[in-house]
Amino acid sequence: MFKKYHEDFPKAPETTSYLIAVSHFIEDSTWWKTYAKYYEKIVVYPQGTILYTARADTTVDLFDSLQPAGDAGGSHRVFVSGCPWPVAISYRDIHTIPEVDPVLLLSCFRFGHADCRRGRHHGIDTFFEKEIPTGLSLP
Repeated sequence: MFKKYHEDFPKAPETTSYLIAVSHFIEDSTWWKTYAKYYEKIVVYPQGTILYTARADTTVDLFDSLQPAGDAGGSHRVFVSGCPWPVAISYRDIHTIPEVDPVLLLSCFRFGHADCRRGRHHGIDTFFEKEIPTGLSLP
């Protein structure tokens, strides 16, 4: 989902916006680290929060415990059980400021956008090869 949104956004950034709800127990996942930085995290609801509704006429209420959604979903909907995991609500539009990797940002400031992709003896690699103090630690 994030990959598709990321690929589609540049096609029409002035008219595209995304508001997404996603499981929040996955911050260490590759896709979260890759794409979440382009979104503003609005709120994280804790596990057990009652967020979702379902149509009352298609929902089985075995214990007569489902509450009407009222203004939150309409008179024809009921709240369903709490979420089994935390849920992050995130937003992106043309005005969203992405998070920048602090090591990348710091290296840009210190080395005038030194680019490590230019090959040997060019860019930031030279600093590390010649053991020039940078104040940066790389994994």
